Amino acid sequence: MKLHVINNADDFGYSNAINYGIIDAHRHGILNSTTIMANMGGFDHAVELSKENPNLAIGVHCTLTCGKSILPNHETLITKDQSFKKLSFWEQNDSVVDDGEVYREFKAQIEKVLSSGIQITHLDSHHHIHRYKNNTAIIIKLAKEFGLAVRNVKTVELKALGLSTGYTSEIANLGMDIYKREGIPCNSLLIEPYLLKGRALKEDGDLEEKIVDEIIESLELAKGNETVEIMWHPAYIDKEIMENSSFNIPRIYETKALINKRLARYFEDNCELCTFKDL
Repeated sequence: MKLHVINNADDFGYSNAINYGIIDAHRHGILNSTTIMANMGGFDHAVELSKENPNLAIGVHCTLTCGKSILPNHETLITKDQSFKKLSFWEQNDSVVDDGEVYREFKAQIEKVLSSGIQITHLDSHHHIHRYKNNTAIIIKLAKEFGLAVRNVKTVELKALGLSTGYTSEIANLGMDIYKREGIPCNSLLIEPYLLKGRALKEDGDLEEKIVDEIIESLELAKGNETVEIMWHPAYIDKEIMENSSFNIPRIYETKALINKRLARYFEDNCELCTFKDL
């Protein structure tokens, strides 16, 4: 029996170069889903590309740690210039967040995507921000309100590679049970190419092929699960990504891996591609 797999690219709408990487990975490779950032500078460009690629499923990449907010006048989420506070703010136990602000901002982002004509398939979040504070409950509320699936961030441990994903919070490990108890569709497991994180350009050998090896190993470990999502970050490079994200050049290798013929053959033999709307 083939493993059901969703190949999803985060950060659609971040910048034009990221948008082009995602579209090439879809047109020429195995990418079949993405999530869009309603508050970023490449949003309108992403919407136009989505119209040209109707088979690309699109969810909302709910954002509280990158760029500026959609709504003004938040008191706990943004700095003086309306920029979102950094992830480190959310990681502090004593940071104060207004749940109403989170709900209204997430809803504004969802509604902006809907108003662009995109039919939304699911919700996930930048930096998995829906794991923090009371955000999981807020995402559940919005998923029910809009009839959407949600990303479960429980991840596979790549023991053979000596890698640990780090997403071991109670919410992450119980995510599938939480969502299913609430009647919300979700993936049963999440895979992310971790080889590149932190030590990407220090690796010897062909990074594209190493990512392919890692993904194949991850999928072998994931057999027996219902539906697995692979969370990709394909992109090309432009000024926006180089100046504003610490994870930049390695994205090129993920783009190449998604178009890699060996990985495509593995998927053809072992996997059934699906999207969140199939759950």
